[in-house]
Amino acid sequence: MKIFLLISGIILAAAPTAFAQTTENYEVFITWRADNFFPSDYSGKAWAAPFSPIEAAAVLTKNKKIADLSNAEIFWYLDKELIGKGLGRQSESFNISKQSGDKHFLSVSIKTEAGKRHESALEIPVLGPKLAIANNFMSNSVPANSRLQMSVVPYFFNIRSLDDLLMKWRVNNQISEGGQLTINTGMPVLKIDKTFFAEIEAQNRKNAFEKISERLKMEIY
Repeated sequence: MKIFLLISGIILAAAPTAFAQTTENYEVFITWRADNFFPSDYSGKAWAAPFSPIEAAAVLTKNKKIADLSNAEIFWYLDKELIGKGLGRQSESFNISKQSGDKHFLSVSIKTEAGKRHESALEIPVLGPKLAIANNFMSNSVPANSRLQMSVVPYFFNIRSLDDLLMKWRVNNQISEGGQLTINTGMPVLKIDKTFFAEIEAQNRKNAFEKISERLKMEIY
């Protein structure tokens, strides 16, 4: 709409005035990490294994800038159950209570000083620990009359050091403890159709329920 002004008998037409409207865009981001064991050269994200301690954190951004949440009421939920709340409570800790193949549902609700609520949620898949077996021939086929050296690297156990893990090898019903195993492929006990199985079992010394095993078929040529 044009506005007409009368100045000294002259009518002037003024352009309409535009009023800028600012839009506030809010986003909530949740991150989490599992505090379990993995090799120092592992660069991926640690799996959330059964019993693993989890540390979660939340950040609220306003127009892509991190907002101050020191006076915000923050509520944390795990599988829709309240597990923590408080002013400025941007982090929360809990332990995985589900088995491998299941998942947890983690959500956070942030109530700012202005009374607005901002929420976010994510799923945390639960995967069991694993064992990686390696040998000096880097193959499941090894030459006869050779020295086969096998080793195992554990991932995502709820331990602080390898000393907390009991590892046992079983080769043709012979048992040997430790993370490494040396086999002379010329031993008669192994010459059964030129095939044998190497099985490794690992168990958390402090938790009998945290135990897995891997079985590897080896061929002698």
